Amino acid sequence: MIESLILFLVFILLPGLLISFVVIVLRRAWLRLIGREDHKSGPLHFGNGGGGSGSSCGGGCGSSCGGGCGGGD
Repeated sequence: MIESLILFLVFILLPGLLISFVVIVLRRAWLRLIGREDHKSGPLHFGNGGGGSGSSCGGGCGSSCGGGCGGGD
């Protein structure tokens, strides 16, 4: 019983989490590379809260420029 749980965690759950993390990071890096900022807020949100670098937008929850307080990816 315990062995099957450990095998499930090691061979199914952890690779799935790792793949999804890598996909999210690569997607955000690609959007930044082509010049489009990712305005979704989430646990991996880089930048200054929704507005891109050099932007006059403050971002954050009550912002009218994107940002927001929605869920993650």
